[in-house]
Amino acid sequence: MKGNLKLIFSDNIIKNSIFASIFLILTQTILILILFKQFPPLIPILNSQPWGTERLFSSSIVFLLPLFLTAIFILNNSLSAIYYKKSILIARILSFNSFLFIFLGILAYIQIIFLIL
Repeated sequence: MKGNLKLIFSDNIIKNSIFASIFLILTQTILILILFKQFPPLIPILNSQPWGTERLFSSSIVFLLPLFLTAIFILNNSLSAIYYKKSILIARILSFNSFLFIFLGILAYIQIIFLIL
């Protein structure tokens, strides 16, 4: 696995995707820690649901967002490291999809912040 990590860090696309993903996860975590005291007890997490109580969750659930995004990040980049020798394109797609998922996750969190503050 150590050799696979050296290989994927030699690829600029994957390396930039990994560093950008880490930056976004850390940014979201810092935002959560700073703004959590201002959150109401219930916040709208599921924005695709109609208005009402089905959309509301406890505000402490926002601490699960960085954990979930970190799990996706680790899973996709681990698979990227495994598949890099077989297909560079698949490894790049997995790594970039991880970045894209994290980026969309932080955009959703910012939307939640704008709704409640």
